[in-house]
Amino acid sequence: MRILRAVGALLLLLFLLLAPKPLLRALSDDPMARLFEPEQPDWYGVIEVWHIASFKPFQGSGTKFLREQCQRFQKRHPGVHIEVIGLTPDMFAARIARGAFPDAYSFPAGLLYRERLSAMEPVSLPPLLGNLRAAEADGLLYAVPYLASGNFLLVNEQLAQQIWTEDTEDAWEGVSVAMLQSWLDAGQLCVPPIWGAQLGLVGESRAFSDFLAGKISAAVADARAYGDITRSDSGNLAVRAIPLAGYTDETMYFGAAAGTDATRLALIRELAVFLLSDEVQKTVSTLGALPVRRYIENVAYASDSLSLWQEQNTDALLAPEPFAFERHKDALLQDAERALRGETGAEAAFSERLAVVLNGEN
Repeated sequence: MRILRAVGALLLLLFLLLAPKPLLRALSDDPMARLFEPEQPDWYGVIEVWHIASFKPFQGSGTKFLREQCQRFQKRHPGVHIEVIGLTPDMFAARIARGAFPDAYSFPAGLLYRERLSAMEPVSLPPLLGNLRAAEADGLLYAVPYLASGNFLLVNEQLAQQIWTEDTEDAWEGVSVAMLQSWLDAGQLCVPPIWGAQLGLVGESRAFSDFLAGKISAAVADARAYGDITRSDSGNLAVRAIPLAGYTDETMYFGAAAGTDATRLALIRELAVFLLSDEVQKTVSTLGALPVRRYIENVAYASDSLSLWQEQNTDALLAPEPFAFERHKDALLQDAERALRGETGAEAAFSERLAVVLNGEN
């Protein structure tokens, strides 16, 4: 009996030493234990996103917002980690010059040309505000818009009587081009050149710093600047904001960087769709920015002014095609400045170039 046991033990030892490892794993597998094991990710990896914005306060809050959305997204994809890095355009240019590249970009319209981006499989986008559209070329999708910042007429309530001769409360109901022109003539208005030129205004704009210092009565500025004023601790400025329908080039896009591998590209495309989802778009207003979807229910707007802007720009928003804007933005600004100064032929040149930028023509 002892001999048989010794032979059996020897044979078992030889089997354990010589048997293929997959066979041993299969024999030791416990089906019940497998039910409680976490599912193994299909892919482990890091996706690096550069969020580029020139408006410094917005660059910080925008980075934080995008990072939070990416964290929500990566919970749906075990093994995937998304790193969001906030950069100014100068910081972005310096990194590119050193040969560094991300996997994806969050960028303002007009910053990147198509060669910096990877084409993605087309996606069915929800209806967007006004003429807002994805960044496309030759039938290929390169980036999608996911937030915007519209324009407001900001009026210093303490100085309002200097520019309104009629009853002030009635004047809040609307803003006419003639009204803006009269304020410009009186040296009481700051207006961005492109926005002013597309209305046909002519005159010398004051600096936005003059408005912040309480030296002039009114300024046209975007939602982010208005948000900074309302959050300021100085308390020196009592401002009322009137939403303005029409042109804005303050739009942020999201897309994959050129050279991104297929696995990351598929995830970035899915993330782009996620940024346009109801659950993300409903929270964009917390930045002082604005969602880009035409129809959203139960949006938590940070202020009544933002809600009213969204309502007014559902159909009226005019945003440049991002690739055309990148090609023409410097010349467009120069044409706008000349038109605002009233130079001969400048208004026609500006209108022609603006049409190119809005329509996306070469």
